[in-house]
Amino acid sequence: MEIIDSKEELIFFEVVSHDGIAKERGLKLPPTRSILFEDPTLTTTLINCQQTAALDLPLEIIVWEEFGDVYLGFMDPKFMKRRFMINECDETIQALGDLMIRVTMDAIRELK
Repeated sequence: MEIIDSKEELIFFEVVSHDGIAKERGLKLPPTRSILFEDPTLTTTLINCQQTAALDLPLEIIVWEEFGDVYLGFMDPKFMKRRFMINECDETIQALGDLMIRVTMDAIRELK
């Protein structure tokens, strides 16, 4: 993944092709991909605040096609604060949110 690979602080794990997996099993699914990556400094800091937050890591952006249009989406890391009852780490959670927006916007620019 060029966009993630170009950002030195990020680790790219993989692209999961949900539609490809469905096709292998004889099922139909519109093009749907999950891009898995992380910023090891931010994610380690978050896990140190609350280890159960690792359940929502690595970070993920979903890309899907619907009615001929392509969409990108992600879960706002602020949701992790509520989901895992994280009482601290506000700066880290904000930085993760900013990272998700930046990577998503870079991907959109790359597609144009």
